Amino acid sequence: MWPADFKAVGFRNYAALWWLLSEDEGDVLAQGKDGQFLYVNPARNTIVVRLGRGAGDLRTSQWVSLFRGVSRAVE
Repeated sequence: MWPADFKAVGFRNYAALWWLLSEDEGDVLAQGKDGQFLYVNPARNTIVVRLGRGAGDLRTSQWVSLFRGVSRAVE
């Protein structure tokens, strides 16, 4: 059973270490150890890399919202 935070984000599928976030934009997320994230949104030609030593006070769903906001802002 996946953690509730993954379900809250609406993750669709998991394969080859990637989470499919939405089918319409095809954005995906890889989550590493210690707060590392790789967000890719091919529909918006955006890649966001977050390096860290912890996720801080943010949940995964909040990180995804932040990455999506960045992706929309750089259009």
